Amino acid sequence: MPSVREHLIFKALVALQDTRSRSSEAIVQPSWTLRFCLAYLYTQSFGSRDPFEYFWAAMQDGHPTTTDGGSYLRHLNLGRAINSIIYGLGFNDTPQTEECLSRPRCGRAVHDFWEEVQRQLDDGRPMPERRFRRD
Repeated sequence: MPSVREHLIFKALVALQDTRSRSSEAIVQPSWTLRFCLAYLYTQSFGSRDPFEYFWAAMQDGHPTTTDGGSYLRHLNLGRAINSIIYGLGFNDTPQTEECLSRPRCGRAVHDFWEEVQRQLDDGRPMPERRFRRD
């Protein structure tokens, strides 16, 4: 069963994924909720602040609005930032983890997410230098 810490990490990542989904429609306005999620994930990560700052800037990036290209680029940039944040947490983003983050209200999404992380650790997949440690 995932610990409280793992639940909080999952929920913060879901908030970032939700922001990414909304970014394809329009610029996402900064909020204290997002700031808290980014700050919490940073305290749990082993990486630098760069991906977190990049996420904060990319969600507000006002690409030209005359085409859909701006929304598309914002969505891609936020995805890149989320991948870097996950990497900084000590594991890799996979299609399985992304699926769990995209459907957080499904009954076993949290459990399935951490099962995938554990599978990565058990399989000895190439991981970031500092590995996530499950309690």
